Order: sequence, then C-alpha cells, then structure tokens
Amino acid sequence: MNRLNIFVFCTFSALAMLLYGCSPTAFMTKGQLIDNSENSEVLVTIVRPLSIGFRGSVDVWDSDKFVGMLKSEQFVQFRTTPGKHKFMANAQNWSYCLADLQPGKHYVVVVHTWPHMFAFEPVTALNSLKHYAQKNPASGENAKDIFSKWIKSYSQVAVDYSLSESYITSKLSEVRANISTFEKAKYAEITPDNHM
Repeated sequence: MNRLNIFVFCTFSALAMLLYGCSPTAFMTKGQLIDNSENSEVLVTIVRPLSIGFRGSVDVWDSDKFVGMLKSEQFVQFRTTPGKHKFMANAQNWSYCLADLQPGKHYVVVVHTWPHMFAFEPVTALNSLKHYAQKNPASGENAKDIFSKWIKSYSQVAVDYSLSESYITSKLSEVRANISTFEKAKYAEITPDNHM
C-alpha cells in the first residue's frame, strides 16, 4: 500500500468509528415499557434523540449504577428512589445532570450529542425534556407531544446485567472519579416539578 492509500484507509476508519461507534452494546437487550403506578418510587426515562454526525453509543449512569448504553433514537427506563441523583453520560466527554426526584413521578432526561467543531470527538449534554422542548421550539410541540412521538418511534433498550458485568467493572474507577468532581463541573439541573 502506498501512503495515500494508508491515509485514506485510516481517515475512513476513524470516520466510521465516529459515525457508527465501536462500543460494546451486546449486553443491551430489548426493553419493556414500565408502568408508573408505583407511588413510592420514581420512573426515569433517558432518551437519546436522533443526532447528526455522531452515531456511536453513549454510556449513561445514575451515580455509579450503569443504566444503559444508548445509540441514536433509543431510550431506557428504570425505577429508582426519590431524592437527589447525579446522572452522567459519556461518549468522549462527560456530561452531568443533578436531579431532585419526587416519589410517584416520571422524569425524562435527554442525552444529546453533536460533533465538536474543533476536535474529532462528539460533545454530550444531559438535560430535562422540558428544557429540550424549549430549546427546539420550531416543531411547535410541547414536551408531552415530543415524548409521545419518541416512545412510538424509538427503540427501547435495557441492560442485561449478567452480560455487562465486566464492562461495568472496567468503567467504575473512571465513573467514580467523575462523581467526585461532579460539583466542580458544569451541570444541568432537573427540579422536582420538572416531571411529565
């Protein structure tokens, strides 16, 4: 192979990894919608809308509990305890969201990714669905309309913890280091009234 062929091969390989991802998602299985009738717990839905330019996977954590790896147009649901939660997402950078969750409520967190203008890596951001709807007013849809459309057209996934143990173990030290710096980082907030 000459140098030009090597350059073209490396460039397209890197581009393919950026666009389609190379993360292990074999432990993500088809999920089931969760009913929100359990009043003592909180239902959380984390959604990754269609993203232009970065099709790779994004890890999502509730502090040091792995809750899923999302590709574009996927969502994960889980029950958790009321109170303060530190949600984190990671593709190439870490994004943070502090949420104060109330019992019996349903909260939707949006993981948004886009290509960085000056680096060959995606930027990740977490925020509430209501914030997402306010930042995207062109559609004319409110948060409930957007969520309803996503639930109908996106794929729901769930973690098969029996298959993901080694992956979680390999990431825990990095996750815990990011939890310890959470308060110093820029983070979004989800207040108790920011539910569906």
